[in-house]
Amino acid sequence: MISRNIAAAVLSFSLCAVMPASMAYAQAPLVTEEGTDYGDIAPLVQVDLDPDVALRAVDVYLTLRDTIGTDQLEALSEQSSDESLTTLVPEMKGILEKYGFADEDAWLEVLQSVILAYEALQDDSLEQAKQSLAEIQADTSMSPEQKGRAEAMLRSMIPSDTNMEVIRKMMRDPTVGAKLAQVLEEM
Repeated sequence: MISRNIAAAVLSFSLCAVMPASMAYAQAPLVTEEGTDYGDIAPLVQVDLDPDVALRAVDVYLTLRDTIGTDQLEALSEQSSDESLTTLVPEMKGILEKYGFADEDAWLEVLQSVILAYEALQDDSLEQAKQSLAEIQADTSMSPEQKGRAEAMLRSMIPSDTNMEVIRKMMRDPTVGAKLAQVLEEM
C-alpha cells in the first residue's frame, strides 16, 4: 500500500482504500480519548466505473509494481511523505499517460472505486458497513457533528450497485479476475 495515499478504512471495513493524493494525511486523529473522532478526514471519493477505466486503473498499479519492483513499492508504502508518486517515481507520469489518466488523483479515485466494489463482493464488508451505519444513526452518545462525519465517511465507503456490477462482470473473465485478485492481495 502506498501510505500517503492509503487511509485506514474505519469501523467495519477490513480493507484499505486508496485515497486521492490531495486528501492524504488528514489533520485530525482517528481516535480520541472520548472514542472515534473523524475530525477533518474527508469522505472517500468514488467514481462511476466502466470496465475499461477500471481495468486501466488496475493495469497502472501492476505496471508501477513491475517497473519499480515489489520491494520499492513496499518501501514507498512505509514512507510518510506528502510528495506525490509522480515526484517519488519518475516513471509514474509516463505510466499514467500510457493508460489514459490525467494525473495521480484521477487514477487513485478510480482504483479506490475498484477496490471498494471488489471488496464488497468478496466478503461481508458491505453488510458490516450498513450495520455500522445503522448503529451510528441510533447512537445517542455521539454529537450530531460526530454522527454526521461518521455517517459521511461510512456512506463514502459503500460502493454503488453500478460499480459492483461492473466489477462482478470483470471478475467473470479469468484473466481480468486474476488481475483484480492480485491487486487486492497486494494491497
